[in-house]
Amino acid sequence: MILLASVTFGLAACDKGGDPPAATKDDAKVADEGKSDDAAQADAKPTGPDFSKWDTQAKGKAWQGSWLAKENGKIQAWTITGDKVQTWDGEQEKAFTLVVESPCKVSFKNDAGMSFPRPFSVVGGKLRYGAGGYRSGAEVIFCDDSGSVYTIDATGKCSEYEDDFGKWKQKDGDCGVEKNDEGAEVFVHGDPNGGKWVIEGDAIVPRGSFVTEAVEGDFAAAKLARDAKAAE
Repeated sequence: MILLASVTFGLAACDKGGDPPAATKDDAKVADEGKSDDAAQADAKPTGPDFSKWDTQAKGKAWQGSWLAKENGKIQAWTITGDKVQTWDGEQEKAFTLVVESPCKVSFKNDAGMSFPRPFSVVGGKLRYGAGGYRSGAEVIFCDDSGSVYTIDATGKCSEYEDDFGKWKQKDGDCGVEKNDEGAEVFVHGDPNGGKWVIEGDAIVPRGSFVTEAVEGDFAAAKLARDAKAAE
């Protein structure tokens, strides 16, 4: 009897050194409750627009080179090499860093950390500065001058996204695709910057009367071209 008891005690001691017991539901609950706010946010589903299907980086490459564009009534010369931006408006020469934020918006960021948004689309392979976007089948993405991003999903639902200091706010939007008086397909959205934008192929074309012009050559050539254009 004494020998049997010793064997039993030895087996129990070995069990204590074996695999730990499987986690219970209560254990998992405690672990979840112990997560930090940052971890919980990381687990949360993103609420911003889905840019992944629109080939953002390829669209951003359209900015490379020298350009003439019109902003706030003034013709500008812009030269972009990599992420280096040089600008000339006839009075001031400035330098920025190019930040590609979405398939229809970049920003020029200065040394003080201030960002200046530049909505755009790529029309027929060419850069067009101004509010614009793209269509793929029934789906649409559009970057407005206000900073809002409009999307239409495969079901036809329109959503509007606003970037509130780095956090996206989503709401039901007022937008769609229809035909104008000339029978051309247009993208439309409501106030505050509502209107109609013509669709050409897969691009929603900016409405500005000044069409973005490519300039052959470097920044010096772009500056000369800008000054000549402004003098016309």
